[in-house]
Amino acid sequence: KELNLDYSKLFLVGFSQGTMMSLHYALTNSNKIAGVVGYSGKIYDPNYLAKNIKSKPAVFLMHGDDDSIVPLEEMMEAKNFLLENKFNLKTKIFKGCGHSIPVEGLSLGLEFININKK
Repeated sequence: KELNLDYSKLFLVGFSQGTMMSLHYALTNSNKIAGVVGYSGKIYDPNYLAKNIKSKPAVFLMHGDDDSIVPLEEMMEAKNFLLENKFNLKTKIFKGCGHSIPVEGLSLGLEFININKK
């Protein structure tokens, strides 16, 4: 079914694998979306993505420094990838947070959306 979405107003928000899927879609789709808010995720297959970037939406990545499922280093690799490819990027690390979304993260995500919406 065709939804007639205005992609320029669309934000994708994901947690863990949802972050990976949101980043992959947002970067490889020629319909530029407004942004991605990603919690506790990473970039999957950066070599593929580097060759297939079609869009550069605003990105906000948040991660806990005590995440044993997707270690913080994975977000740092995503951060480096996005900066190297000149994305509008914001990051936040939550001290003592595991593989979860703290309440502050929800507020920061909403604030990012409100700042970047068109």
